[in-house]
Amino acid sequence: MSSLDFPLAYRSRDLICILNTENEIIFTNRAFTSKLKYSPSSATPLLLSKIVLPQSLVTISQKKKLASLEAKYISQAKDEIWVDINMFSMPWKGQNVKVLIARDITAKKKYTQEIETHKQYLKLANQQLQDMFDHAPAGIALLDSQRPYKILSHNRVYQKMLDHPHTPLSLIDKNLFDILPDLANSRFENYFTKAATIRRGVTFYNFAFTGFDTGPVWWNGEISPIVINKKVIAFALMLIDVSEEVLAQKRLRQELIQRRHSEARLSRKNRQLLDQKIKLNLTEQASRVGVFDWTVGSAQTKWTRQLEKIYGLAPGQFKGTYEYWISLIHPEDRAKAENAISHALITGLFETEFRIIWPDGSIHWLYGRGKVFYNATKQPTSLIGINMDITNRKVTESRLAESEQRFRLIAETMVDLVTIHNPQKQYVYVSPSVVNHFHQPPQFFLSKTFYQVGFSVRLATRLNQALDRVFQTKKPLTIDFSYDNRYYQSILAPEFGTRRQVNSIIMVTRDISNLRELEKRKDEFLSIASHELKTPLASIKAYSQILKQSYSTFSSDQINSILVKQNIHIDRLNRLISDLLDLSRIQSGRFQFTESVFDFDDLVKESIESIQSFSSSHAIILSGTTGIKMKGDRHRLEQVFVNLLTNAVKYSPQAARVLVNVSVTNSQVNVSIKDFGIGIGASDKQHVFERFYRTSQVEKQYSGLGIGLFISRQIILRHRGKISFTSTLGKGSTFTFSLPVNSSLQHDKNPYL
Repeated sequence: MSSLDFPLAYRSRDLICILNTENEIIFTNRAFTSKLKYSPSSATPLLLSKIVLPQSLVTISQKKKLASLEAKYISQAKDEIWVDINMFSMPWKGQNVKVLIARDITAKKKYTQEIETHKQYLKLANQQLQDMFDHAPAGIALLDSQRPYKILSHNRVYQKMLDHPHTPLSLIDKNLFDILPDLANSRFENYFTKAATIRRGVTFYNFAFTGFDTGPVWWNGEISPIVINKKVIAFALMLIDVSEEVLAQKRLRQELIQRRHSEARLSRKNRQLLDQKIKLNLTEQASRVGVFDWTVGSAQTKWTRQLEKIYGLAPGQFKGTYEYWISLIHPEDRAKAENAISHALITGLFETEFRIIWPDGSIHWLYGRGKVFYNATKQPTSLIGINMDITNRKVTESRLAESEQRFRLIAETMVDLVTIHNPQKQYVYVSPSVVNHFHQPPQFFLSKTFYQVGFSVRLATRLNQALDRVFQTKKPLTIDFSYDNRYYQSILAPEFGTRRQVNSIIMVTRDISNLRELEKRKDEFLSIASHELKTPLASIKAYSQILKQSYSTFSSDQINSILVKQNIHIDRLNRLISDLLDLSRIQSGRFQFTESVFDFDDLVKESIESIQSFSSSHAIILSGTTGIKMKGDRHRLEQVFVNLLTNAVKYSPQAARVLVNVSVTNSQVNVSIKDFGIGIGASDKQHVFERFYRTSQVEKQYSGLGIGLFISRQIILRHRGKISFTSTLGKGSTFTFSLPVNSSLQHDKNPYL
């Protein structure tokens, strides 16, 4: 028999084989041989008993037709394959054959077995859970979610707790408020409402129920909502009967009251038992600190091991006397501790802080607290209390106090305005500089906001926004703003608490109006300097080009005239460059001086001649002589003369003379240079010697950098001299300076430090 006889069966996915009357396999399809791991040649002929267990073989042999038979096939590799067999008989080539069509159900069989195993486990777990539920020490019930709360399930303890003459034999499907009507409209019902509202368990303690004829009972318990799809479908109620504990506590309190009233009549033994109980309670409450017990009127004192440890002593090292305890206290605190003891014997309460000295010499801080006990005649018998090591707290407090002191010292000596603001944006601290700046006492600011101290709404809003940003980001912030025609810059820094939260903000404000003005002058100076440098350079270049182009045609006088003019511009350029270099050296602290002895009168004459040579419009008139030899830097002092004389000529265009006077008084050389020019206004006088400063009138009409007088003042100061001026607007100015005759130069230093 071949695949050609049954082509469709051969290609089928089912396991198909055909048996003859001897139960020999005479045909197998491809799926059969593949699954049972036989080759086509070895599968036929093959006795069915080789692949089917005996019980299944009997069934197949006796039946002519099978609708469904679960059996096991045994593969050539001895693997067990569960199959569902359909069988029918048919005639074929003169004989009756049986056709077995088997479907592989091995995976289904294993899955079914696993399900059965899980069912057994689940049944066992459910039984264990039910046992736990039934034998739990608390009464547990499952209630309907709606009033009057029908009982859906409960354990044995719950049944027992509700057992009274009116309780039905079965509580299932009974309403809780029908069984216990006194619970309705009580505080107990509110627990259900609260649990349903907050969607979590509500715990209650010592709930007193008085609905039983046998007397009140007290319950501790919890009502927990069971929520599915955001809806409360039931309540789990757990009750623990604490009646015995509550009654015991009441009896204990009553006994304690009775014992206090009858303490005088109690025996010594009963008093000792009471004392031991109180001591035990105190020890339990103070389990993390050391406990002491001092018998008043005797030297006997008892300490716990923890207290010995706090005092730096080994277990058993304490000698057990009041005097020994006093010896462990720091000498400076002994009187304080003994006064606290004396005060406690009067008031009944002991509380103090003191220092102790450990055996290793280290100092520790302790906090002491206790209570005095009295006998029937109101005489103190014992002082029982605790000691706690508070060294770390004291160290922290000391550091905080030192830090606050340093901050206040710095804040109160700063020129800058220092304020501190709380999260409500109110002032909580203002430095003295704030008080002086605004001419208002501290109370004017404290507990007020920016809006309440007179700032405009726009400015107060901006400052509030800055505070909000620092509170939110926890990072410092810098802002600029204007107020009352002045410019200010504020730095806002967060002050953190122990949990990294921002407790307050420190605000340091500086008046930067002068700085802005200086920056403005600097910018103007750079613009003017560029112009001042370009002007002589342009002239020098023009004269050079003229000479280059017309040198052969010019006479020697013409050439000489051009060279003289060119030299004047070169000298001017040289002075500008020298002034700029001197300014840089002054700012960096490298302004160099060369000390020598020279004739002061010669210096004056040469300086006048130098200026007179290119100023034909003014007569520079000298009066007085000094007749002395001066010690100093001749070149730098000549620079001062040239600067003052040049200014006198430049700023008196309508005048014809400049007066110079020199004299000697009290070992000092005095010099005055007077012009009859434009003068200096009152508002400009205080700025004359500042860098880059030029009056508005001068800026419009005259060239210059605004650094000549600044440099001259630095030179005079380095010679330990003084320089000043007087001026009347429209009438002229007189600049004077004086120099000590026999004094050495000051050391070079930065005038801004």
